[in-house]
Amino acid sequence: MLFFPILALAASASAQSLTEVLAANQDVLSSLGSLVGMVDGLAQNLATMTNITILAPSNSAITNFVSANPRIAGDTTAIAQLLTYHVVSGVLPSSSITETPAFASTMLGGAADPAMPQMATAGLRVEFVMANGTAMVRSGFKQSSRVTQADIRFDGGLVHVVDKVLTVPETPSATATNTGLTALAGALTAANLVAAVDSMAQLTVFAPSNAAFRSVGSAVQGASPQDLANVLTYHAVESVHFSSSIAMATMNGQSVQMRSLGGGILTVSMSDGAVFVNSARVIIPDIITTNGVVHVIDNVLNPAMADLQPNPSSPTQSPAFPGATPASSVPFTSGVSPTATLVPVGAEQVLAGASFNMLPVGVMLGSLAMGVLLLA
Repeated sequence: MLFFPILALAASASAQSLTEVLAANQDVLSSLGSLVGMVDGLAQNLATMTNITILAPSNSAITNFVSANPRIAGDTTAIAQLLTYHVVSGVLPSSSITETPAFASTMLGGAADPAMPQMATAGLRVEFVMANGTAMVRSGFKQSSRVTQADIRFDGGLVHVVDKVLTVPETPSATATNTGLTALAGALTAANLVAAVDSMAQLTVFAPSNAAFRSVGSAVQGASPQDLANVLTYHAVESVHFSSSIAMATMNGQSVQMRSLGGGILTVSMSDGAVFVNSARVIIPDIITTNGVVHVIDNVLNPAMADLQPNPSSPTQSPAFPGATPASSVPFTSGVSPTATLVPVGAEQVLAGASFNMLPVGVMLGSLAMGVLLLA
């Protein structure tokens, strides 16, 4: 059972306006009220919205965020986008948050949002998941915020207080650059694919780790831009598939096939909770991007070796490039300059060598139809 601190009992017991809720809880939410007031028309827009859930950063969360990002204090456009990402479509009570990851649409980046053209038409996503008995919200770069106070009712829906400001998702290339996938970021540049990948409306990327690129360095370092593009486009699918939908599709041991951007077929399977793409293991799932999701894998996929099968009993899988030798350093990283150093949730366990049997079976929130996952 979930237990959250009682916050403004009167506000929880009867629906008030959002303004009244913020005013009644200034000890926790006064900074949020101040940020909302800095953006012309935002308070009025929020007041007219219904059927929403607001993920409200606490005072300390906003203080820490502004301290780390001082420039945002004078950028009302950035504040508006940031706060809009904290507004989720639909009323999502804490009782609906389970150990199965669920991906809900926010009000930022939808088809009607002129600030985010050509991005995910359902709105940029956030992940809700119960982790070790705590309700968590995961945002861009797979950064986690903890729900500290839940289910505060107002006349437009619910407010959940979170202990960290959410991170607005970035494009796939920026996500790779800033989450330690610098080899992929550099390879996309070398193959002239950055603009194409970042501008797609919907995209799932199976992203090899830096260690994966290094392990087959001799096979990829000297590749021409076209040959490298052929390899990289085999790692992406022009539709969005979060871990929960993949787990649901493979729950009975069946494999699922997806057609990659390059036209080759990817085979996705699950064994003992571990998900594999061809023979590569998914080691970090569900890094949300502006146009979909990135799943980190432990090997570089080879379109010429599409029939490789995984060995689920082995903690590591053989490289998909026979005869390849490791590079002396991580390839493609020269000139890649992260603007942030953010560690996705789960990366610590990967670095420590832990197993990633972490994809519970469940149903994803949102409008993704399972039919797009299956190829005839």
